Amino acid sequence: MLLRITLWSMLIGSAIMGYFGYQTGSTTTAIVGICAIVFGCFLLFFLAKMTLSAGLVFVKVVVIVLLLGSIILLGVRGCSIMWQKSKTAVAQATHHVKVSQEKIENDLSGKIETPSFMDKIAGYLSFKPKQKENLLPPPKDKQEKQQALVVNISGIVSNVLSGTSFILNGYPMKLYGVDAPDLNQACLTKRGEQYACGKTAQNKLKKLLLNKKIDCQIVGQDQNNFYLTTCVIQGYDVGATMISVGWAVAERHISQVYIPYEQQAHRAHEGLWAGKFMAPWEFRERLQHSHNSQSGGLNAGNFFKGIFQ
Repeated sequence: MLLRITLWSMLIGSAIMGYFGYQTGSTTTAIVGICAIVFGCFLLFFLAKMTLSAGLVFVKVVVIVLLLGSIILLGVRGCSIMWQKSKTAVAQATHHVKVSQEKIENDLSGKIETPSFMDKIAGYLSFKPKQKENLLPPPKDKQEKQQALVVNISGIVSNVLSGTSFILNGYPMKLYGVDAPDLNQACLTKRGEQYACGKTAQNKLKKLLLNKKIDCQIVGQDQNNFYLTTCVIQGYDVGATMISVGWAVAERHISQVYIPYEQQAHRAHEGLWAGKFMAPWEFRERLQHSHNSQSGGLNAGNFFKGIFQ
C-alpha cells in the first residue's frame, strides 16, 4: 500500500513539476524538477520503511551529502565569478593601453595631448584673429606657381622629405601655407647652442605622418612641381599641428589661416620659438645670395644675422 502511494505521488508530482518547470524555465529546469520529485518520494518511502534509529542515520547522511554538495557548488560558482571578473579587468586594461598608445603616437612634443588644445587645432578653420602680429618678416619673393585645381586624395605616407613635404601615393606633397627650416638649416637653443632644426622639424613631421593614413586636398602646384595640399590626420589639420608645436611657421603671404597658431607657439616658446632661428625663406635667400657672390663655401656665421626671437 505504501509503495503504491509513493509511486502515484512520484507520477503526479513529476508531471506537475515538469509542466510548471517547462512553462517557467526550460527543458533543463523541468528535468531537474522531475528528478527532485523522484528523489523526494524515494526518500519518504525509505524513511517510512526504516526504524527510527536507521531513519536518523539516513537523514544525517543525506544532510552531510547536501552540505558537501553545496560547498562544492559554491566553490565552483566563486571560481567562475573570479574568472569572469579577471577577464573583464584584462579587457579594460588592454583597452586603456591601446588608447594611451594612440595618444602617444599622435603627440609630437608631449604638449598636444589635452583635448582643449587639440580642439583649438581642430577648429582652426573657423577661427579668425582680430589682429596680426608680424612675428617673422614676409619673404621678398612672393611668386608662387599655383594651378587652379582642387583634388581630394587619401593614402598612406611612404616618406617624409622635410618639415613640410612628404610622399603620398607616389606623389610629392607640400603643406599649403606652411614653411619649416631647410634640412641643412641650423638654429640656436635658448642657451645659445647650435642644433639642426631642419632635421628636427623633419623628424617631428615623420613621427606624425610616416606610414599613417591621411586625407588631403590638393589646391595647387609650386615651382618645384610639389603639390600644395592641406591634410588631415584623425580629424586634426597637419599644418596647424606642426605650427602649434613650434616646428613650422605660417607662410602669411600665401594664407592667413595659420597665423594664430604661430602666435600661440611663439607665446608658449614651443619648438623653434624656444630659442632663436632665421625665417626659412630668409635662410634660403641668404644661402642663394652667398652661392652667387662667393665661389667658396658659406660662412656659417652669416646664417644667424637677422634671427628673430
